[in-house]
Amino acid sequence: MHRDIKLDNVFVKSKSAQTSHDLPIDYYDFKIGDFGLAKRYTAKNDCHVTFCGTPLHMGPEVLKGQPYDMKADVWSLGTVLFQMLTGERPFKGKDINDLTNQIQ
Repeated sequence: MHRDIKLDNVFVKSKSAQTSHDLPIDYYDFKIGDFGLAKRYTAKNDCHVTFCGTPLHMGPEVLKGQPYDMKADVWSLGTVLFQMLTGERPFKGKDINDLTNQIQ
């Protein structure tokens, strides 16, 4: 589990020497970096309770302090994709409590 998927940790590199912004999506490589908070996922029922990551991209279970698994990374990826496609943050909370209330 990565546990901190966010826009700053997604790296995009063109496969082509062209610099046009009109290249199709398959001309790019997308990679996730910064595995400083990552943990090995060892079993189907392996859950974590550590509160870590970037609040804007944390899954609801992480924000609530409940046990979580790799599904929390899927949530985080969804928030990143939303931000990449719309140019907007998926939630507009001004602090962690506000974010938690919006996400629930």
